[in-house]
Amino acid sequence: MIQANLNMVSRCRAFAADKRLDDLYGRYRKRLDAKQRELLKQAQLAWLRFRTDWCKFVSSGVEGGSAYPMVANQCYAKVTEARVSELEVVSTCKEGDLGCPAW
Repeated sequence: MIQANLNMVSRCRAFAADKRLDDLYGRYRKRLDAKQRELLKQAQLAWLRFRTDWCKFVSSGVEGGSAYPMVANQCYAKVTEARVSELEVVSTCKEGDLGCPAW
């Protein structure tokens, strides 16, 4: 596969992970009260800044090269998929779980 194809495939994976995160985030927010929605929003904004900065760091070794988009996209996808898992945990916890913000 040529690098352009690898870059495109990695971009598609990152886009799919972002879409999954956006969908889950949107559904989960609806279940929260106003204070919790604001707390989640602030946490998510901080996480988005972290993801951007982390992936810039991770891909800095190939910055300017043809593989840069692939490495950056792979990072975005991996970090976003991990965030999806984190939100899935808090969005599916059971009543009585004291570490759960909402049931």
